[in-house]
Amino acid sequence: MAHRSDPRHGAACRDRWFARYDALRLANLATIRPPGSARPLHPLRSRTRRGTMGRIRKGARRPVKILHVVHRLPDPRAPGGSELHAWRLAAAQKRLGHDVLIALGDPAAAIGEEVDCVSLPTSNRAPWGDRRIDDAIFGRTREWGAEIVHLHHLMNLSASAPIALRRGEIPCVMTAHDLWTFCPRGQMVHSNGERCVEPSSARCGPCLGIEAETCGTKRWLLRRARNSIDAQALSRVRREALESIDRIIAPAPRIATLWIRLGAPRERISVVPHGIETAAPLDPTSGRDRDDFVFGILGSVLPTKGHEIAISAFQRLAAPQLRLEIHGPRLPFHGDREHLARIDAATARDPRISIHGPYRPNDLDRVLARLDAVLVPSIWEEHFGLTLHEASTRGLPVIASEIGALPDAIVPEETGLLVPPGDPAALASAMGKVSRHEWSPSRRIEPRTIEENARDIYEVLQSVVASARNRIGAIALAAAILSPFTPTSQAAETVRVERKIELAERFTSASIRPSDADVRVTRIFVGGEEAPCIFQHPDSKITFEDVPLHEGARFVAALGIADGAWERPGNGVVFELALPAFFGDRVIFSRRVDPRVESKDRRWIPVDVPLDQLGVSGSADLILRTLDDGDGRYDWAAWRSPRIVSSGALRAASPALRPEPSLLLITIDTLRADHLGICGGAPTPTLDSLAASGSTRCDIQSHAPITAPSHAALMLGRLPREAGVLNNGDHLQKLESTLAEKARAAGMRTGAVVALGVLNSRFGFDRGFERFLDVPEGPVYWRPGEEVNRLAFRLLEWARLDRFLLWVHYAEPHEPYEPPATAGNTLRLVDASGAPVPRHRFTRDTLSSVPLLLPPGETRLRLEAEKAGNLLRGSELTFKLPVLRLEGLAPEELAELDMKLGEGWREFPRGLGLEGRWLTRAGEIVITNRSPEPKRVTLRYLAKEHMALAELGRRYAGEVAHVDRLIGELLAELRGLGLDRSTYVAVTADHGEALGERGLVGHVHHLYDHLLAVPILLAGPSPNRLGDRSPAGIVDLHATLLDLLSLPPLPGGRGESLLVSPSSDGAPPPRDRVVFSETHRPQADRDRVALVSRGWRLIRSFDPLETELYELTPDGEKGNILSRHPEIAIDLGHRLDSLLDSSPAPPPRRSESDEALRSRLRALGYVE
Repeated sequence: MAHRSDPRHGAACRDRWFARYDALRLANLATIRPPGSARPLHPLRSRTRRGTMGRIRKGARRPVKILHVVHRLPDPRAPGGSELHAWRLAAAQKRLGHDVLIALGDPAAAIGEEVDCVSLPTSNRAPWGDRRIDDAIFGRTREWGAEIVHLHHLMNLSASAPIALRRGEIPCVMTAHDLWTFCPRGQMVHSNGERCVEPSSARCGPCLGIEAETCGTKRWLLRRARNSIDAQALSRVRREALESIDRIIAPAPRIATLWIRLGAPRERISVVPHGIETAAPLDPTSGRDRDDFVFGILGSVLPTKGHEIAISAFQRLAAPQLRLEIHGPRLPFHGDREHLARIDAATARDPRISIHGPYRPNDLDRVLARLDAVLVPSIWEEHFGLTLHEASTRGLPVIASEIGALPDAIVPEETGLLVPPGDPAALASAMGKVSRHEWSPSRRIEPRTIEENARDIYEVLQSVVASARNRIGAIALAAAILSPFTPTSQAAETVRVERKIELAERFTSASIRPSDADVRVTRIFVGGEEAPCIFQHPDSKITFEDVPLHEGARFVAALGIADGAWERPGNGVVFELALPAFFGDRVIFSRRVDPRVESKDRRWIPVDVPLDQLGVSGSADLILRTLDDGDGRYDWAAWRSPRIVSSGALRAASPALRPEPSLLLITIDTLRADHLGICGGAPTPTLDSLAASGSTRCDIQSHAPITAPSHAALMLGRLPREAGVLNNGDHLQKLESTLAEKARAAGMRTGAVVALGVLNSRFGFDRGFERFLDVPEGPVYWRPGEEVNRLAFRLLEWARLDRFLLWVHYAEPHEPYEPPATAGNTLRLVDASGAPVPRHRFTRDTLSSVPLLLPPGETRLRLEAEKAGNLLRGSELTFKLPVLRLEGLAPEELAELDMKLGEGWREFPRGLGLEGRWLTRAGEIVITNRSPEPKRVTLRYLAKEHMALAELGRRYAGEVAHVDRLIGELLAELRGLGLDRSTYVAVTADHGEALGERGLVGHVHHLYDHLLAVPILLAGPSPNRLGDRSPAGIVDLHATLLDLLSLPPLPGGRGESLLVSPSSDGAPPPRDRVVFSETHRPQADRDRVALVSRGWRLIRSFDPLETELYELTPDGEKGNILSRHPEIAIDLGHRLDSLLDSSPAPPPRRSESDEALRSRLRALGYVE
């Protein structure tokens, strides 16, 4: 036997402890008798009967074998919300005919309908992952033959379970019940009671130590937890686990946004609201004496549930007829019982408060019948709020904290009242209003039933299972199946299968030595070429742990030293790639880079290192190291796009079996045609090269200078008024099939990634797309181009084996113009004494929030503009503030505050794109607090920078150059996947941009040539030409793409294909066609329509009526020549009237309220 001082003693104790723990769990599980069962379930065997798969009810297209993994079953004495949902969902799925099994770690007595169960071992090392539990989950899945695993709650199980399932090619989904994935305490509330914004080594370390003490493993776990390395290990497991989950099911939109902020991949999150069991409204006359008014709190008594806040609020109400009842189990919170003692003390002081203990689910109606209103005063990010829904569906008033998913469930003043979390005064005010009958709900919350939820979940599971078949294992299987049928008379096509692992995406979980080394992900210039890279100042070392190395793995990167950093004497930098070894590191690549001595080193140096001959399989730790030979020189060393590429060749179908081409459609927001090199602008290498290999037109007319209407015309082949989309926020009408719907009907895979929220699926633009990657809902309503590319790469990988239509939308160069090489200017807020308030950097981050403490009387603040040093000389630094308001107080308290603008502000007239409040250099804000008490408020403002026209044009050109580089990366990915020879690439824009012409800046309001002229670039496997030079619009591009893909044209459509056969002699003569454009209120200042025909443009504005006529020349529109050519204006006017009469504009259908829409569009600059 090992002595206590021997480290082996601790390991032996742990093993014996786990063995006893597992024996107890198995013994408990063996005694579970589901309702109606004559004998207990065997702990390791499912009792699924034959014939289950044949009982498919209506609503399920195909049965699925689903394994649910949950930490425990609901205890009938104290059921938790996540356990109840998992159990009820599994039961509902079984009623729908699916094969369902629950694997659980901490069994208790089962409730509800019979669902078969198997056991899992448990562990106190769950946050870091436990290989033993991972193997058990994987084994149960394989043994039972589950098609998909549904993870619910992994507490006391293993956080690394998704990683094991992904490595075993088993698809899995996870329901976001709480924040245990990010926090070992489950609710992102620190042990000191403070809410955590995000997990970090400094914040998680103390909590991990407390977890170790309460779990009885203090000797070995506490020592680890107090080391920050453990917190880093926790972060690494969390990151890889999130990347391994095929789909995360969020019960509410705010929870989806929260998980994305915490690091969950946004493209893998689906919002599916939970379902609950249906219930009838309560009888208000039954169950208790009606003379008093009883508030109730339901659920576990935990400090994060806000019981102490509710008690404090209740004690502010002195009415003797009020009562407060607390129903639910009294539980220690991670070993802490102090909150229970505080609640007991408060109850003893106030006899109106009573504690009633736990209740069974069957007793819920009896408990609710005692109550007049229900409180949900949580202080953590509630993910659903089961008690809130249960109370509201029974007709009871509910008062809830404005946190987590609760605001998504409640319509304020209609279905319930919302109060700030942790604010007893606000809660007491709401309770007083309800108890005095000054407010009652006008309608109930109407959640989905558990059966509806099961059907919604089924759709998610079906899509995940289908996607799993397209992984690399399915590729090899398809190749094996297809190869025997390849015609012997024709050589089979070789499909290059390639996996890429970008090390930059794993950077946040990498280990860096020394810890204070200057190492980061950034962009630098080497040899005049800017590129994304991992910057690594020597001497330093980056270790990437558990990097998968598949067959044929290679390390691919480029080495470089930043321009100008090598001008001083030195010995250069040594770049090394290594593997960890028992003694030192095993260097597998080394290269010295010395640009001062070697001119060939003054550029990016490509590196391709084979890794498949190193005797390493599965995964390995990779080390990137830079050394400067001790010369002390500040060398800016960088690895450009370091990645692991695993490639091989698989024989697939012959070209004869797959002759039809795919389409990659790229739309660039706000791109003027005259800013492309091929159209007479500055060089745009990627797009110019694409045009040289295909065909181009630079004079296509957009039908609207607004994003959504123009894209509606492209997708539907109808004018914006016919599509029902006149402004951003209007919903696409269901008239005919969209381009994607036609492609999908032809058997093509369809996917899209958009960069502006005005194109989200809520507005109907997802019609026909199997995968549509929305911009996440929230104040930031856009997606940067780098992220667009990352998601587009995944779509290409997903669709590569089939014929596909992929739509990729870039927000660049939409304003504000901030190309990567441009440092933004800033605003600084200071008070009268000069003390700084948090600085706001001018970016697209919409509203800034600044907390203020306003003393009684007058407070003077100054917003000061700071120049970043990148403006053209002589330009004036000016900021526009379309939003400036105070928030954070009740309306009656806000009424005691007055805010006005002091010195430094100026107003611009409407119509110049400059309307609103502007400050130059500095502007004063005066806030008067007329209350005798200080007030804490939040100042919110939205800043938009105004630049001189020369600076504005320079930045716009920089954005165009940036999107050109992004498209180059996308096309390189297309070539790398071997898809360029079978894919057409079409590039266009939705509208142009005014950059000072006619004194205008921006778009939306007018219909001039620089706002409507957009390019079309078409390249692909066959030599089709855009030979038709007649006037054309976006609807003609729709018809052209249908023609290109051999899809049926739109019956009676306005568009005509622009393709000309390559065998035809020359281009056909231009035809007399008209192109219609329009822009409308409320986003435009006036309703305007325009018509282009035979080299002329007629513009008609309304309210007041005004007509303009322009001649279209190669040099653009020169001026209004209506008085010189009235006969042309009359002719075009008749044609315009005829078109308007045949296509009246329908009333737009909005997808959200006008106020909500305005707040989102304000972030993009469309409204004030």
